[in-house]
Amino acid sequence: MTTISLTGDRDLQISELKTFPENRWREAILHYLFGIWADKESVTYRPKIHFGTMCLRLNQASREYFAYGSSPNWEVHQSFRGEEILITEGCGQDEVEGALIRFVKNDRIRILAITLGNDQFLRLWKTDKRSEYGCHGDVPSTMEEMSS
Repeated sequence: MTTISLTGDRDLQISELKTFPENRWREAILHYLFGIWADKESVTYRPKIHFGTMCLRLNQASREYFAYGSSPNWEVHQSFRGEEILITEGCGQDEVEGALIRFVKNDRIRILAITLGNDQFLRLWKTDKRSEYGCHGDVPSTMEEMSS
């Protein structure tokens, strides 16, 4: 598992078809969720969101999320209180998607920690600027590393 600094590429890519600039990160997550929930083939054929070089992907067979990629080394420059943090208990589809929509829609939630299997995690947070987000994770670098 590696942590690699990212030099500013914070665009979000949905299912390898649609890309959003960082300042539209909320719209990107909503586009993904609404595509999943409406069973839109443009999203469901490869259901995943790239946060820069980090990928959150749905395994449709198990209905669980997993993550892989180079974890951006975006530091959190602020502290958060307990009520501002949302932590998933697992990586099930309903729980992760419910947490993502709450994170986007509820301004009181400042950080989302998605708990994945094997002590892995993905964290998203809102910066002081509404148009920016942060991302960090402890996940395999590639999908192939997941099975080894």
